[in-house]
Amino acid sequence: MQLFLLAYPWDVADETLGPRLDRLAGEVGVTGLSVWAASPPVVALRAREVTPRVFQSRGGVFFQPGDRHYAGLRAQPIVSTWLRAGDPLKQVAQACASRTLELRTVVSGSAMGRLAERYPELSCRNLFGAESQQRTCLGNAEVQGLLLATCADLSTQFSPSAMVLADFAIGWSDARSDAFRCGPVLGPVEHLLLVTCFCGACVRSAEEAGIDAPGARRTAMRQLQTTLEQGTVEAKPSDEWLSGEPVLASYRRRQVQVLNSLLRRLADACRCPIVLDMTPEATGLASPESAVAATVITPIERSEQLGLAVKTGAPRNEIRLPAWWAMGSRGPQLVGLLPEAARLGIAAVTIDDYGAVPDATLNTLKQAVRFTRRTVSA
Repeated sequence: MQLFLLAYPWDVADETLGPRLDRLAGEVGVTGLSVWAASPPVVALRAREVTPRVFQSRGGVFFQPGDRHYAGLRAQPIVSTWLRAGDPLKQVAQACASRTLELRTVVSGSAMGRLAERYPELSCRNLFGAESQQRTCLGNAEVQGLLLATCADLSTQFSPSAMVLADFAIGWSDARSDAFRCGPVLGPVEHLLLVTCFCGACVRSAEEAGIDAPGARRTAMRQLQTTLEQGTVEAKPSDEWLSGEPVLASYRRRQVQVLNSLLRRLADACRCPIVLDMTPEATGLASPESAVAATVITPIERSEQLGLAVKTGAPRNEIRLPAWWAMGSRGPQLVGLLPEAARLGIAAVTIDDYGAVPDATLNTLKQAVRFTRRTVSA
């Protein structure tokens, strides 16, 4: 079973990179790094005494794009303002290669940097027509073209062992932000309706497939309007409710088909395997069934969720654990959980995120790795 640390490039690409990787590979037993190459905005309090202690980024790409990959595209990658000189991702790639550590590059599919802000016409839109401030729509051909070019560029420049796709979903995600305000409490059904994308690209795609997109929108509007006006939340689970609304269900299935088609094209464009990070909001729309045989990373917040990772139907299952699982009193639980993950056939574990992990906590990871090896070999 492999062990990856998820990191932002500013947490590893400095003068301590070599010694850090030597310790991670030789002493701790880490098999690779998953490094963000194109991310959403982030604000991070870093565990180590570094400057700045609170790192803020508006997101974007953390490498110098190769122009030839983006020729003819109207939407262009937004280079992070953090990347002022040099090529830190290449530095990390070379350091990993010299130590036989795997390097995975992580890309946000729909929430990359300031794309939704710069190209609002490419944003997801909810049933009220409100454009997303956070996400572009992966059902839009221009957004797809930029994502394909970005992944191909990364594959060419850095030869990663895998391309990890985060935020691989179609949906108006603003309802999940801390800034979102709504009077009535929304239930699972109402939330599903509010995040469903009705942008021009999604509507056209549905209509080309013979689906009544206006009818799907009317169905969503009717149910959501009832809740907003009367404060009555639909009691049925969202899947059960949706099964009774065939037009809207077909509309959402069409979005799944679009994502699966894009996933196959990404597999063709990259020179490495695809790893799909199944964030909670993506699980309903980015199922890999009938798509490319992608590895799936399931985020685990509680130990009893471990079995979720072996139920996705993916050929290789992985899990992602929050960084605090390796800290303080949680440490023994991590030491006990890794052997159980290996027993279940989990192919890899990713610890999220390296910048928040104190150096002292690496001893817990070392114990977990060694205990797992002893348990498996026994």
